[in-house]
Amino acid sequence: MAETPSPYAPGIISNEPARTRPAGRALVFLAAAFMMVLAGATTDWHFWMKELATKTGVSPTSPLVVVTISVPGVLVLLWAYLSDRVPLFGARREGYLLVAGLVGAAAWGALGFGAAHATVWVTAPVLIAAAMAVSRAAIDGGLTEIGRRHATTGVMAASYVMVSDLADLGGVAQDVLSERAFGWTAGVGAVLWLTIVLLVATLGFADDDAAPTVPASELPAGIPRFLRSRTFWAAVAVAVCAGFASLPRPIIDAYFHVRGRETTMSLWVWGHVIPVAAAGIYLLACRRLRFAALLRLALALKALALVAFWLLLGAGPNDTIVALIAPTAGDALANVALIDLAMRAAPRGREAFGFVLLSGLPHLITGTLGSVTGMMMDMIHVPVSTVALFCAGAAVVGVAAVSLLPRAVSSASGDDGR
Repeated sequence: MAETPSPYAPGIISNEPARTRPAGRALVFLAAAFMMVLAGATTDWHFWMKELATKTGVSPTSPLVVVTISVPGVLVLLWAYLSDRVPLFGARREGYLLVAGLVGAAAWGALGFGAAHATVWVTAPVLIAAAMAVSRAAIDGGLTEIGRRHATTGVMAASYVMVSDLADLGGVAQDVLSERAFGWTAGVGAVLWLTIVLLVATLGFADDDAAPTVPASELPAGIPRFLRSRTFWAAVAVAVCAGFASLPRPIIDAYFHVRGRETTMSLWVWGHVIPVAAAGIYLLACRRLRFAALLRLALALKALALVAFWLLLGAGPNDTIVALIAPTAGDALANVALIDLAMRAAPRGREAFGFVLLSGLPHLITGTLGSVTGMMMDMIHVPVSTVALFCAGAAVVGVAAVSLLPRAVSSASGDDGR
């Protein structure tokens, strides 16, 4: 005789809200981040654009092409909001990773088998860009949620940076998988996205020590409140200062271009090796120092690195090493601390939205600074040293702005109690 189900079991009452599973294992999200970044690193976009022009006759620089391919990435805040609000397969994070993996694998597979068709070269880049944006939102929200739940945001931030930069070093595969072997490149991309699918399907929904599931209707709709909070505006103040304190890459390139030196490959390699080392240092330091002290230290070191850049620039043959390593090293530790800040400040239940908004702000500021200073250097010949001093001053202001953070955010626990 079948056992009579309990009238109190979930789902027995027809109008009972569906329950949402919180993010589970950090390993799933970290491994998915590695696979996603590695798949992107093996993408030779210049080859894609050339093939697009050859197969379709459409210029890859046309506004329509640029906008179409950029739209999925620009909408990352929307994907973050949806992953916070609308569960897929009963989960706010793993479900989106699963869908993104299937879309990414299908797009790469279509490129591998249908490269002769013009339609594939139009649609596949858009689908891959969408898969990367959706998976990024799910990974950001998942790691933030887990880090907040276990008071390990520093560990999550350092691990996230470490696996992402290690995967990005896989971009050297572009030199091995040449245009003649594009079929292999497509195969690698499809396998990486399928690995994400298998990872999520086998481990993502497994039982673990995650917090009990909660009704979807009980997840706090806290974005308006968050945007008005002291936590948000204090974090914005620190993020804006950090954005202005980053010496834009075009400035360094322009300095060496005038002197007839090429730095692209060297800067690219140092730009990923140094952050891995910085993430390892942060991983150790975050267990011993309060977050506010660690964030101040990171921004202070950023200022010192820019001052060193200013003092030694043009001092001799070693100025190349200084210009490559000093700003990169100064940025590296601060970037991990800013990711930690975004995880701590993101509102509960809307972790992906809060993280994407706050973590993307410094990069937006730095990009804008690069465009503005680039024009100023061309028009009124502002020297690189002046830009470096301005950035160092912004880092010092950022050190002072850390004091604006609420105690709950700057505490060692990483849990703001909201």
